[in-house]
Amino acid sequence: MLVTTIIAAFLCGIIVVGSFSLCSRLMNGSKISDLGSTLLLFAISLGIVCAIVFVCLNSGNKIVNFIRELEIYELLFLILSFFVGCLFFFFAKPSAIIILVTFAVFSSVVYLTLSEFYPRKSFIEITVTNKMYSKVQIDCYKLNDYILLPIPRFWYEVSDDNFNKKELTLSHKKHFFSINYPEKVKKTINKFFFVQKQKLYVDIPHSYYYPVVYKVKIEKSFFNVTAKIQREY
Repeated sequence: MLVTTIIAAFLCGIIVVGSFSLCSRLMNGSKISDLGSTLLLFAISLGIVCAIVFVCLNSGNKIVNFIRELEIYELLFLILSFFVGCLFFFFAKPSAIIILVTFAVFSSVVYLTLSEFYPRKSFIEITVTNKMYSKVQIDCYKLNDYILLPIPRFWYEVSDDNFNKKELTLSHKKHFFSINYPEKVKKTINKFFFVQKQKLYVDIPHSYYYPVVYKVKIEKSFFNVTAKIQREY
């Protein structure tokens, strides 16, 4: 819902400024055929906003409750999106290039940084040395809704709580180009990028001898994370 509201605020900025600009040009004698891309941008923005409003009206009290629960920083973010939309209308072409390049670079940096702390591996190898250990805990993090980046919404890591005991060890290999970020960086990322932490538990199958190596297979999608475990050797 927040993502949709941010998009609507941005488009409303285009619509407000665009309506004044179009009226001014028409009053000065410009023909509709001369408006070109300006009219097209205005029409597309107006159509999307109308569709969003229509969906919101059919959602009942959900939109009212959502507005009531907005935090101050979320309101400021919506206001900022509105003014960005206003500026975008006047400087559409250069703004589009700058925004796209900045967006691509920022998305890549965020993705690589998150991947360093939360590698999205297809499997994780663990070694169990004691039959008393029966579960593996995986911590899953959900990205904030206002982080409008084309990156996965869920990230995960094997919880450090698993390694407070000697019965369980994790096979972990660093990338050649890995960067040793300070722990403060991870805490900052968790504070500003994630809104929800969930614990996923995977049962470890019983074995008659130890140590045993298991492979925890991570099945991930853009919106969810699931896991299952199988014996490796």
